[in-house]
Amino acid sequence: MDFDVVDLVSSMIRIDSRNVLPLDVEGERVAYEEEMGDFVEYHLVALGFAIERQYIAEKRPHVIGRRIIDPSYRTLCFEAHLDTVGTDGMTISPFEPVVCEGKLYGRGSCDTKGSMGAMLVACKTLIDLDLPLNLVFIAGASEETGVQGTPLLDLRGEQIDGIVVGEPTLCRMVVAHKTHDIYDFTVRGRSAHSSNPDLGDNAIVKASRLVLYLEDELRPYLSSIRDSRFEIGCTMSVGIIHGGVKCNIVPDECRVTVDVRRVPGALSATSLGDKVICEMKDRFGVDVELTRLHSAPGMGLDEGDQFMGDVQRALSSLGYNADPMTVSYCTDAGPLSEKGYSCVVLGPGNIAQAHTACEFVALDELHKAVEIYVEIGKSMSSRN
Repeated sequence: MDFDVVDLVSSMIRIDSRNVLPLDVEGERVAYEEEMGDFVEYHLVALGFAIERQYIAEKRPHVIGRRIIDPSYRTLCFEAHLDTVGTDGMTISPFEPVVCEGKLYGRGSCDTKGSMGAMLVACKTLIDLDLPLNLVFIAGASEETGVQGTPLLDLRGEQIDGIVVGEPTLCRMVVAHKTHDIYDFTVRGRSAHSSNPDLGDNAIVKASRLVLYLEDELRPYLSSIRDSRFEIGCTMSVGIIHGGVKCNIVPDECRVTVDVRRVPGALSATSLGDKVICEMKDRFGVDVELTRLHSAPGMGLDEGDQFMGDVQRALSSLGYNADPMTVSYCTDAGPLSEKGYSCVVLGPGNIAQAHTACEFVALDELHKAVEIYVEIGKSMSSRN
């Protein structure tokens, strides 16, 4: 069986695993994770892994591979997500991998099939080395629509000493990232014909007061909440405003969608929503409802964490930068950390290329990731 990393990732690119609808949204889906799950399972079985599938929805599995050779050995887990974003606006053929000038092009090459392919190759190498090390491999569903899949992953009783979560980090070690919150605030009014607007209550006008409050007061307040590991504090962005049905009707409803990124230790998502509702009512006389809140958790390893030390030793032994990094985007490491596992985020490629019109990953990044993943396994096994 071929375990060349470029060939593996190329084969993955040919598999359509787009995820463009959140789990809780009805509608026609363009693709599922099932075929990618089959691909990963086939290669894990060839390496002697026992397989479990946990379905979070039809044709949407978490694929879990386990190779436990001795319960007394330490256990390294690799995790990467099966799904990709959509292909609208791409300027290259999304599912036809092309190698050109040291880069592999195609949807998912960077985010994050490159990581998954490198992890599979690393597993084969670690097994061939016959190290005193247990391996677990998790191929997760539904990451690209707000990290929805891993919270549903059942790992109760799983003995794992550290998880490498594959995302494009230029093979640097990420030890903390922010929480991602999405709020839908709804302001209601009363409809009327626009020829007599005073008979109505314009929800858009009321919502404009909400937007000004968010921008002029809440955003500076959030930015003042700091964590020394991050260059900037909490951030906020108003992303969508939707209201009205016709120009000649006074709108009776307006929805404002807000994106917030919180550093670890900041006030909770629920508390922040309550703060907005109370201040809008008490100070401006505007009733605001929180009609939807989605929160993807952050993660952060404590200084001195044993697994972080394993990864740092691996990077240092190879002559690579071992300084820990933080990022603002979310990953599956958030829910996995909430489940009690030590996680680092590390993978080939540049996050600037993720989701882009001509997505690619550099070939030398793929080979570097394999090398680092193998060295992490060596570092862990040496401490048994």
